[in-house]
Amino acid sequence: LLEPLRAFALDRLKAHDEQHAAAHAHADHLLQQQGDLAWHDLPWVEAELDNVRAALRWAIDHAHTDTALRLILGVSWYLETNSLQREEVGLFEAALALPDGDGDLRLHALMRGATPAWQLGRHGQARDWLHAALPAVQGRPWPEGELLVRITLARVEIESGHPQAALLHLHAGLRLPPGGEGARASLLFHLADANVALGQPGRARAYVHEGLGVCREQPGLFWEAHLLTIQAGLDLDDGQVGAARASLARALELLASTLHSRILTLALSHLACTYATPAADHADLLRAARLWGLVEAQREASAQPLAVHHAGYLGRSLQAARRRVPEAAWRRAWESGRALGLREGWAESIGVLREDAGAGLTLTDALALRSG
Repeated sequence: LLEPLRAFALDRLKAHDEQHAAAHAHADHLLQQQGDLAWHDLPWVEAELDNVRAALRWAIDHAHTDTALRLILGVSWYLETNSLQREEVGLFEAALALPDGDGDLRLHALMRGATPAWQLGRHGQARDWLHAALPAVQGRPWPEGELLVRITLARVEIESGHPQAALLHLHAGLRLPPGGEGARASLLFHLADANVALGQPGRARAYVHEGLGVCREQPGLFWEAHLLTIQAGLDLDDGQVGAARASLARALELLASTLHSRILTLALSHLACTYATPAADHADLLRAARLWGLVEAQREASAQPLAVHHAGYLGRSLQAARRRVPEAAWRRAWESGRALGLREGWAESIGVLREDAGAGLTLTDALALRSG
């Protein structure tokens, strides 16, 4: 019933030459609903996603540059958290290819669009956009802007296996005026991750400790789950399996509100490693296989490769575990994980950790005590 009504309404708009004005009003209405450049009301975005996509197509097709840039900047966070980076990058490419437009909007789009680009392994495209943004941001009274560009350039280098090059950007960031707590936590996370890649666990742990201190001062920072995941990897390398699981339990709890696919799959990969230690029994090894199967399926579906050093670390752990399990049993567990949805895998992992921790304490506290 609704489709014929929609078609009739469109015919009436065309007949009165009002289709363009209606589309413009529709796009303006969406932008007025969410005042910020980035829309963090994810349930609202999900409910309005078809409308946002339609408004974006209209703005791009009719070269309404500022409207297109504002719409893609707004919906970008939703697309990222839901593993829709290919769509996200395509929209950024189309919007940035439009003529003219507000300089600040274009700058934000170059900076923001680089993130889904590197997440898809398009490191050259990400570098190009960031290097185009760097002189522009340096010419504006926005000190944190250069810091954010430097951090993202560092991320590109870490992902592509060049952690020493990443440190050049990060050390330049340290010399800039301090940004807000979020930027500071991000800088410390990337310094920690670069040092993990360089085989410097002591330095990495110091940066993690400092970063988690920033997160304690301002709860709810996006980077806390990232820092906890690095801490878990460091703990696991030191043989502290319980401490690693405690860190990952806290990270999974923090990710409940968004289930951000990239960091969640990385956390679940590290959780699998805690079930694949030399002391692990058959049941734990199969649990690891199930988690790795889930992560593989999610990464394939979203076309997001792991960073070079994470892929190497996790690959070695996976292969060592696989040699200890009959192939048929491993394959069954692996395929059962591939059939899981991300939310199901998250809920299952939280449930297992709670069961292991026991009742009477918070999940994180109980696991921490057991590791002591």
